[in-house]
Amino acid sequence: CLRPCKSFPGVRTYFSDSNVNLVVVRENTEDLYAGVEFQAGLPATAELIQAINKAATGKKIGTGINTTGVSIKPISVEGTRNIANFAFDYAVKHGRKSVTSVCKANIMKFTDGLWYKESRAVAQAYGAKFEDKSLAEGVSPDPELVGKVPNTNGGIEYTERLIDNMCMQLVQKPELYDVIVLPNLYGDILSDLCAGLVGGLGVAPGANIGSAGAIFEATHGSAPKYKGQNKVNPTALILSGKLMLQHLGEHAAADRLERAVAAVIAEGKDVTYDMKADRNDPTAVGTQQMAEAIAAFSADLAKTKGVGMFYYAGHGAQLAWRNYLIPVDAVIEKLEDMRAKTIDLSSLLEGMTRAKNPMNVIMLDACRDNPFGTKVPTEQKGLSQFD
Repeated sequence: CLRPCKSFPGVRTYFSDSNVNLVVVRENTEDLYAGVEFQAGLPATAELIQAINKAATGKKIGTGINTTGVSIKPISVEGTRNIANFAFDYAVKHGRKSVTSVCKANIMKFTDGLWYKESRAVAQAYGAKFEDKSLAEGVSPDPELVGKVPNTNGGIEYTERLIDNMCMQLVQKPELYDVIVLPNLYGDILSDLCAGLVGGLGVAPGANIGSAGAIFEATHGSAPKYKGQNKVNPTALILSGKLMLQHLGEHAAADRLERAVAAVIAEGKDVTYDMKADRNDPTAVGTQQMAEAIAAFSADLAKTKGVGMFYYAGHGAQLAWRNYLIPVDAVIEKLEDMRAKTIDLSSLLEGMTRAKNPMNVIMLDACRDNPFGTKVPTEQKGLSQFD
């Protein structure tokens, strides 16, 4: 289960200045959610409790055999391997810098302890850099993965956190975390916490990805009480569509869709009631209208085949374009350098066209003071060669 949580300018949250951009990777076939439960008061449950107490070498179930319910928590090597491998593979493919494995191994030593042990073996297979080097001592790379997955040579950092400490860390300094991989129950809880960091479930997309298929849906699931009211925020579902496009290899379309979502939210005009400063704001639009605004902006981006922009120090990481706000693609040069000379636009543009994904370039004059000065040689104004 993949649940990205990313800050978008314009979304009201206490963590707006933290620049949250993390991904929760949740195992969703094992753990307490496996559904292996035994109801209190049944003969089979009493028999199970007696069998457990007979086999247990440590602590035993001390409550009444007829008044106690039991849930089984299975954690396997193969299940942990699969999800940890997914987390590292995702980090490699998306340029992420760290993977944090989370559980409660100090208490549940034979289930969560196994989780940590296998997570470390997967980290070794990827050549990860261990934040705590002692965790790598005596750990061999997972034999099912070593040599088959890329060796990052320390390019990805592996860290561990206990679940309770992780909750505190995310409230204090969420910007420090990148990819977080957890067992089923912890992942369910933590993904909602992370959604709260960036504005709530209304902006939290989700994906369930298996070996033979994938399902993409909003983290919040269904909302039957709002059916047919044209009221709720469509962002989570639209961003889930973005995850689907990425999964299908349609990366340019996925990027356009996210840019469009960011632009509409930042403008704050065509958004639903929950994204207004006042939830009773009469200018709030419905689900359909917000979705249409996002679709229109995405279509505009598609016509331009991408948007490249100049950015210089001293301004925020977004600039105005056609009354929208969209992210800047690259920092070109420092402010003091740009003010000290006439910029050779031709060489800058040529450098951008040599990029992996060439883009059209739109020269913006959206700054209070023009860093390029007023004198730009005529021959540098002709940008037609760059489409």
